[in-house]
Amino acid sequence: MVMGFNPGGGGGIAGASDVALSSPANNHLLAYEASSAKWKNAGATVNTSVKTGNYTLGLQDAGTVVEVNSSNAATVTIPNNSAVAFPTGTLIELAQTGTGTLSVSGASGVTIRTAANTSARAQWSTLGIRKRSSNDWILSGDMAV
Repeated sequence: MVMGFNPGGGGGIAGASDVALSSPANNHLLAYEASSAKWKNAGATVNTSVKTGNYTLGLQDAGTVVEVNSSNAATVTIPNNSAVAFPTGTLIELAQTGTGTLSVSGASGVTIRTAANTSARAQWSTLGIRKRSSNDWILSGDMAV
């Protein structure tokens, strides 16, 4: 693929043969689709799933928002890399949408690095996790102190 730049003021893709865009809009993202070997318009939205209790993350959660809507305490577990091999750099947002406290834990062998603790502060708090290396994750966000 050849990327071109328009020195007249706007950036653009010039001479690209592996790009297939439909109805592009401001702030839309490109995502590579291996099955078609093309960059496609991925939109600007993020997939969201709702859980109502304890939950162990899976590959389908990479780059998404996991909302935990429970009136009881619930734990989201980060699996060991040997069970679920998230790519390094994976980002996942967690949101406590219910009144039960949302906590994050790591399966055996997983290290969670955080400046505070591993629980959300209150309903509507969000937490972000990012994979640093094989079994090493950073947790940040609106955490209880």
